Amino acid sequence: MMNKFFITLTCFTLVLLTGCKEEKRKEPEVMNHVNELATEVSLMSSQAKKPSGKSLSMTIHHQIKGQHVYMECIVGPNFHFTDDSRKRKQGEGRLHVYVDGKFLETKSQGAFILRGMPTGKHTITVKLMHNDQTEYGISDSFEVEIN
Repeated sequence: MMNKFFITLTCFTLVLLTGCKEEKRKEPEVMNHVNELATEVSLMSSQAKKPSGKSLSMTIHHQIKGQHVYMECIVGPNFHFTDDSRKRKQGEGRLHVYVDGKFLETKSQGAFILRGMPTGKHTITVKLMHNDQTEYGISDSFEVEIN
């Protein structure tokens, strides 16, 4: 009787020990306590027709790190960001960034940082603009919460 008890206890202990492995924790890739959000939007515009018949689309990714919003705006196909404001050229332009409905700044690159955002909820709007500051008709808005 005592022999069966020890065998059962040994088996039970082995099952517990082999089943309870400590799981390795993955280290954060960028920063600890990062509130990561991603918004993807693909918008078509009749104003943004290319000769090939393809429309431009814009995809926006963003991450919140503290009071900064890191943004990446991908526009394609065949779009070129430029700060040249001379003559309107299809497939070239820049971005206008608005926070809570108010114009903040113009960006002539697809990746940028909105630094020092005030605490609270905010609506960020990004509009795709031609070289001559007219709109392509492509925009996206999303909300962020800064803690």
